Amino acid sequence: MKRVMSFALGLFFGAMTGMALVLLFAPQSGDELQKEIKQRVESILEEARRAGSARQAEIAAQFPITQSVSSPE
Repeated sequence: MKRVMSFALGLFFGAMTGMALVLLFAPQSGDELQKEIKQRVESILEEARRAGSARQAEIAAQFPITQSVSSPE
């Protein structure tokens, strides 16, 4: 578990460092860059919501099956 947390923290801080470098060395103006980043973040969040909803529906569809198999009658 400690290795997973260490990896996750390293990934997070690496991503933050990368984002800071992109902001510093971007060939676009600040306003244009902010709009583009906002659009990308919204796109990623929407995709994550769709994937989460699909996975939730998948689990919900499997739940009655697993419940009926594991319930003693």
